[in-house]
Amino acid sequence: MELRPSLGSVPWSRQNRWLMVGFSRDERHQSKTTAPAISDMTFAHPGWRGVGKKAWTAVRFLLFGVGGLYLVMRFSIEFLVRVTGGAEYAEQYMNPGLSLLFTVLGVLMILFGVGVTDKRAQVVATPSRVTVRWRRFVALACLVSAVCLLAAICLRFSQGAEWIRTVLLLSPFWLPYIFIPFRLRGTRIKSGFSLATAIGGAAFLPGLALIYYIHEWGENGWIQGTLLVALLMQPILAVAAFRGFKSLPREPRDKRTLAVSGAYGCLLFAAFWLVALKGNFPSPTAYNESQAMESMRSIYMAADVYATDHDGAFPEDAATWGPGAKEECRAYYALALASHQTEYGYIFDYHGGPSDKRTHGCRVANSYTATARPAVFGKSGRRSFFVDQTHVIRFTSENRAATASDSELPAGSLPRL
Repeated sequence: MELRPSLGSVPWSRQNRWLMVGFSRDERHQSKTTAPAISDMTFAHPGWRGVGKKAWTAVRFLLFGVGGLYLVMRFSIEFLVRVTGGAEYAEQYMNPGLSLLFTVLGVLMILFGVGVTDKRAQVVATPSRVTVRWRRFVALACLVSAVCLLAAICLRFSQGAEWIRTVLLLSPFWLPYIFIPFRLRGTRIKSGFSLATAIGGAAFLPGLALIYYIHEWGENGWIQGTLLVALLMQPILAVAAFRGFKSLPREPRDKRTLAVSGAYGCLLFAAFWLVALKGNFPSPTAYNESQAMESMRSIYMAADVYATDHDGAFPEDAATWGPGAKEECRAYYALALASHQTEYGYIFDYHGGPSDKRTHGCRVANSYTATARPAVFGKSGRRSFFVDQTHVIRFTSENRAATASDSELPAGSLPRL
């Protein structure tokens, strides 16, 4: 005689159908072979099952999950643009307080859309049932992170084929977010949870530094917003994955699984900071100063080329570098001197020494001085530069033009040609 345990008056064959909703095929098979263990499960709403439950789950995800994601992405970007953009965006974007309120509302909608806060779908169950809930939540957080990272890369490097190379180079950072959901649906669920915990924890600080960097450079608001959403997902992802891992029964290989995933997370963390320390994430001020020093070197090299064609004499004034000069008298290469416009956050100037000398019908000078000053001292640059026919570049950190009496640049300040 076959014994079929039941909950109340519900037959085993009927209860088995609605108990298995949300489980994979392997989980259903395991539950059927261990039917008595399911007797520990109790449901808040026994009637909440079957086709109606599946339909409600789909509608809830589409209306609240997708709708909440839209609210978070749109209004977090509006909040960031209004806070960082200044008064010129006041008429184009919503009040920061309202945009922040809609962002929080979007987060709550996402949580309800994936079933985290829906009381009617909550089940007081064995660990396997809890694992299913955390698995869905981690998969959604991973997919949101991957979409945001890829969108930010494509927006930043949308010109030409450069974005393809960038996507490939950054694949160790975004590819795990796509890999984890597939791992969670297979037999190695613990491996997926442990990898999600490591990635979420390792990516938070680098993501915070990256957002500060792109904000300092004044990147597009959409890029800043998508990266902000990805950053907010990381602590949520780490906590949810850790809870999912703890909900599973302990196994002898758990320590090895955590060690492998943790090593990968530490590797990504160290790789980011190693790249950053190599000067690949300069501040706008440091970048402008390096370009100004390069321009100083270009000026004396261009003046030397001019001197070889004009009997050792140099251009008379900045107009010699411009298109209005006669062809036989025009100097080339250092066009910033002729435009008198700000370039790389600096204003360049050139003066030839007084001379009545003429060479090939051109007025020339026996000496010259060239200077570069920050357009906005302390913001576009903190140092002013000076160079003359001696090829010695000098600088000052005071808010004035550098002179021949200021200190020389330290050795190694300029890269080799």
